[in-house]
Amino acid sequence: MRRIRSTGMKPELTVRRALHALGYRFRLHRHDLAGRPDMVFGPSRKIIFVHGCFWHQHPGCNAAHLPQSNLEYWRPKLARTVDRDARNAKKLEDNGWRVLVIWECQTKDLDILHERLRRFLDEAQGSEMQTNRPKRQRRYDPNKIGPIFETVLADIGPEKFSGMRLLELERLVRGYDPNHELPAKTTLRAAINSFRTARWPGSAPKRATRRY
Repeated sequence: MRRIRSTGMKPELTVRRALHALGYRFRLHRHDLAGRPDMVFGPSRKIIFVHGCFWHQHPGCNAAHLPQSNLEYWRPKLARTVDRDARNAKKLEDNGWRVLVIWECQTKDLDILHERLRRFLDEAQGSEMQTNRPKRQRRYDPNKIGPIFETVLADIGPEKFSGMRLLELERLVRGYDPNHELPAKTTLRAAINSFRTARWPGSAPKRATRRY
């Protein structure tokens, strides 16, 4: 266990190279910030974490399965990691930082990764630059789903949008929602299916398969 590094792993290096290719500069693993974020963009007060899907338990990801043996050890260990991630993110957001989590499985498609990074880092901060102000609880606005779908469709193309598995497409769509205004997964997946059926009538939606 001690041999597993917390920094400099392949997914993190992939994101670093992508950021440099896009022309961004950043600081690494600032000790004075909660969770020692992987990349820190001080002037814009933005932070990127690169999480391994297993170690940080990526929701809905096939790589986030629990080991079949020694569950008494693994279950609480992984739960503590998830809880610590949530507490660190809240501390940072309460202090006026914007936080983006890039999961290991989301570093495979470099085109989509580049677009996600650009959208997050180029987005204007606006009123969120005012720190220590309580955030209003956002409600789901169904009118915002359509434009997000259209943007994703324009970025990845009709063939990929119509043929991608539902679970993968849901993850991708959420990457285009930095303000976390999209609904829960069941509602969002139903909206994706409705959008695809309207665009490509008669096409059966692809569902993610489970591995056992």
